Parts: sequence; C-alpha cells; structure tokens
Amino acid sequence: TGYGSIEVAIDAIFTARLEHVFTGINDAAITSTVHSTGNRYGHLVLRGGGKAPNYDADSIASALELLRSNDLHPSLLVDCSHGNSQKKPERQMGVLRSILEQRRSGNKAIVGCMIESNLFAGSQKIPTDLSDLRHGVSVTDACIGDAASEALLPCKGHAVVRQDGMYAVRKGYKHLPKELRCVGFRGPVKERDMREFCDVI
Repeated sequence: TGYGSIEVAIDAIFTARLEHVFTGINDAAITSTVHSTGNRYGHLVLRGGGKAPNYDADSIASALELLRSNDLHPSLLVDCSHGNSQKKPERQMGVLRSILEQRRSGNKAIVGCMIESNLFAGSQKIPTDLSDLRHGVSVTDACIGDAASEALLPCKGHAVVRQDGMYAVRKGYKHLPKELRCVGFRGPVKERDMREFCDVI
C-alpha cells in the first residue's frame, strides 16, 4: 500500500479473491448488478511507505513470511520508486541493484520490479494553459528520463525473468530478438539463445 502496511495489502489480496456482487454499468451503459468471480492472481508490491523503504533483504523476508503465514504464495514485486526511492527518481537505480543482488543470492521469490520513467526526467504541474505542458514530462511523480532508462535497462540491468532464472541483457534493446523484448518473458526460448544475448545472473 502507499502507507507501507503489508497487512492491509494482504487483506486486499484476500478480498479480491472472493466473489463480489455490486452495482455497475454494463456494456450497453445501463446500470446493472455485476457479479465477479474473484481474482486469484493478486500479488504484493513493496513500495515503501511512511518514512522507510522496504526493499532491503530483511523487509522482503518479513513480507514473505507474512504471505506464507496467511497461506498466500510467497512471491512479490518491488517498486523502485515511491517510498523505496523517497520519491527521488535518481535513487531507483540503487533499489534495482539491491533487488537484483538479492536475486543473485538466491531469493527467487522476487519476481519483478517497477521503475517509474518517462521520455524526459522530472515532473511538472498541469498549467492553466495546457499548451504550456511539456511533452514527455510526468504530471504526477518525478521520473527518470529516457536516457537514464536506456542506460539502466538494456545494458546495466534489464532483467528478463523466466521460471528457471533471471537474465541481465548486455546488448542494446534494439539488438534483442523481438520475443525477448519484454520483462517477465516466459516463452519457449532455448538456453543457448538466451546466452547469446544475455549475461546470466
């Protein structure tokens, strides 16, 4: 959660798994009674909160233990921005390095990460005259820019997560086969093909 309460997030995961009935709008734009079957794919995202980040090894271990004790699958994602970077976008690289190191050390419960980026670094307030908006600059939280993202992802730490391991791409994004150009890829790419383009970490 935005306040760093893992217990509240776990309650939300449980709630989302249940069937719900609520008032909503159907495809014909008519007020209707909507039935949902629940979402069993809810997951925990650690984004930090309050005054402290929670991407360090001890915080992650504690979060995984809470998941296990509540009979939930022990896996999570780490948000490199928000509370974990204290909303200082340049700190995201340090967060990413930490979670990649934890993966290298054997913590396979970390299944992904989130990085806040945009075409250009920083942020802007929405002006009265919308023509004054700067293209490619966030209007919410400050982000890293395209150049920093390119340096961070394709060459230094772009992680292609597979069921059998994590790979760090060492060649530029544009040189990757089309099927590898995503984070979280789980397709039928052979080990030798991965090794041609990646450093195994």
